Amino acid sequence: ANNGVDFAAASARFEYRAAMRIDSVAPRSGPVTGGARVVVSGGGFAVASARAACRFGGRVVSADVLDTATLACVAPAGAEGVAALEVSANGLDFTASGVQYAYVPVLQLAHMYPLSGPASGGTPVLLSGMGFARSSDLVCAFGD
Repeated sequence: ANNGVDFAAASARFEYRAAMRIDSVAPRSGPVTGGARVVVSGGGFAVASARAACRFGGRVVSADVLDTATLACVAPAGAEGVAALEVSANGLDFTASGVQYAYVPVLQLAHMYPLSGPASGGTPVLLSGMGFARSSDLVCAFGD
């Protein structure tokens, strides 16, 4: 009704859904160039539609609902620093969880010493380059 009195005879169905929530995000950071697959754990994802989305700061990307408590999205490129990460079931209404995703410089490995060690492991290895951040997410992997 435009006047609050005369209502149209047509009806529409509106569905109330439980609010989505974010409990954790992995990884919590990725390169400024984007492309990191981010897995979001939480709740209320069962109601997410094909329009499910993640928002990194002001950038919205599509999300894949993996199950009722998990969804995944690919981080877009962003400026170095932190961006709020929120999710939406419909691409319009986003959570307000306050979860932060950190954009970090792209790692550039310049030197590694030593270049070899015993197969049993245990050799300390020194890496030098640019873009290293002090983070519990920083790890090294050797081999295939």
